[in-house]
Amino acid sequence: MYPLSNNIKKIANRDETQNRHIIVMMDAVEVDASHCDESYDHEEATPDSDDTQHVLMGNRSKVDNAANATKQMPEKVKSKKQKKMSFAQAQDVYLRLKQEKEEEKQRERAEREKRNETIAATNKSRKKMNQALAKRNKKGQPNLNAQMDVLLEKIQKRVDKEKKGTK
Repeated sequence: MYPLSNNIKKIANRDETQNRHIIVMMDAVEVDASHCDESYDHEEATPDSDDTQHVLMGNRSKVDNAANATKQMPEKVKSKKQKKMSFAQAQDVYLRLKQEKEEEKQRERAEREKRNETIAATNKSRKKMNQALAKRNKKGQPNLNAQMDVLLEKIQKRVDKEKKGTK
């Protein structure tokens, strides 16, 4: 680093109330120091020399420009925040769609289980009725008592449905 940039850093560090501006000024000073003449002799310049003071006075405008640059920084920060907001919005949309898909899958699973239960119940009742109707006595004739039980169950189911429909 050049002695010039060190002196400006000291001036910038004196202002402790605006830390954000200090960082920007330090960055601006380092950029300005990189543009200095490389033939600059480091040993000749001392903090007390008139050249350094003159250069410091000339660079105060650059420090002020750096301070003015910080006023423009919030716009850049705002654009970055907007990008983050757009990412957050996209992430929220993605999470919402993912949640909706998961809810739809759960609804489909519940409907499928309900359908399977009703199918299983009807198959069970049909199997029971078929077994009752298939019963035979010793001579191979149909068991009328079992057929009467099947008819009685059908009538009771129909009556129960009618009662539920009226309530």
